[in-house]
Amino acid sequence: MDIDANNIKSFQATGNQQAFGELMRKYKDRVFNFCLCYLEKYDDADDCTQEIFIKLYENLHTFRFEAKFSTWLYRIMINSCKNMKRSKHYSMRGRIQETDISGASLEEINNCSHSPEKVLINEELGRAIREAIQTLKGSQKMVLIMSDIDGRAYEEIAKITNFKIGTVKSKLARARLKVAEILKSKNIT
Repeated sequence: MDIDANNIKSFQATGNQQAFGELMRKYKDRVFNFCLCYLEKYDDADDCTQEIFIKLYENLHTFRFEAKFSTWLYRIMINSCKNMKRSKHYSMRGRIQETDISGASLEEINNCSHSPEKVLINEELGRAIREAIQTLKGSQKMVLIMSDIDGRAYEEIAKITNFKIGTVKSKLARARLKVAEILKSKNIT
C-alpha cells in the first residue's frame, strides 16, 4: 500500500491530523500551482488552495479508493477553481485587484537556471507563456495546465475531466497551437 493510502486510511479511521498534514505537505505546491495558473492571481490562488484543503479535510472520509487519490483531488481542484472564477465575489475582486500571474516568479511554475542572462530570458519567456495560457478558455486551459505544467498523462486527465482520451489530445493540441501562435505573433520562439 502506498503512503497516500496509509495516510488516508489513518485519517479516516482515527482523524489522525499528522496523516492529513502529510497529504497537505505532499500536494500543497501542486494544488497552488494549478490554482495560480487557472485563476491568474496569487491571492486568489492562495485562497482557493486553502478552500481546497478545507474541502479535502471535510470530505476525505468519503474517499473510497476507486480512483487514485491525486485524480480525486484534481476533481476538487478543478471544481473549486471553476466555482471561484464564476462567483460574483471573484469577478468583483478581479476588477479591483491588479496583481496577476505575470508578477509571480517563474519558480512557482518551473525551476530555472541561475545564470543571470538565462534567468532574465526564462522570466520573459515564462511571463509570455503565462499570458498566452490566460487567453485560453475553459477546458483547453485546464487540459494544458494539467498536461504541460503539472505533467499529467492523457489517461489521468481523461479520468479527471471525464473526457475521452481523443478529446483530451485534441483539446491539448488546439491549446498548444493557440499558445504557439500567440508567442509567434510576439516574436517569441
